This record gives sequence, structure tokens and C-alpha cells, in this order.
Amino acid sequence: LKTVVIPSDMNDSLYQEYVVVEGDTWTNLAFKFFGQVEAWWIICISNSIMNPISFPQPGSILKILTRNAARQVLTTINDK
Repeated sequence: LKTVVIPSDMNDSLYQEYVVVEGDTWTNLAFKFFGQVEAWWIICISNSIMNPISFPQPGSILKILTRNAARQVLTTINDK
């Protein structure tokens, strides 16, 4: 995953901000935004989270890629 780079200066149209609530996990956020729990790592990489063992902290703000932007990331990886 360290080879996947998502620019920190992403265009605002490529993501939305989400405020973490109690009970959120990386997998349920991935399902909520991307429709698949396996995409949890996209949220972590987009937010420079290198220790996904810990749950997201309530009140923190995450950058969530749009489905199209996430799809582009996955396509880039699959092309390698």
C-alpha cells in the first residue's frame, strides 16, 4: 500500500469531508461510501493513516474520495 500515492492537494471535487461518529470502522465507512468493505484501505491511504488497527476517532474529519475517483485509483493499480 505504501506504493499507492494519493496527492494531499486533491481537487475538492474528488472528495468529500466526513466527520467520524462513534462506532465508525474503516470497513463500515468503505461500505457506506464505496459499497464494498474491501475498499477500507482507500480511506486510510487518502488520510495518511498507516495504522488501520485503530478505529477512526469520533469527531475527526476524513477525506473520502468520490466513487469515481476511487475507481480511478483501483484502475491505476490494476493496470500495474
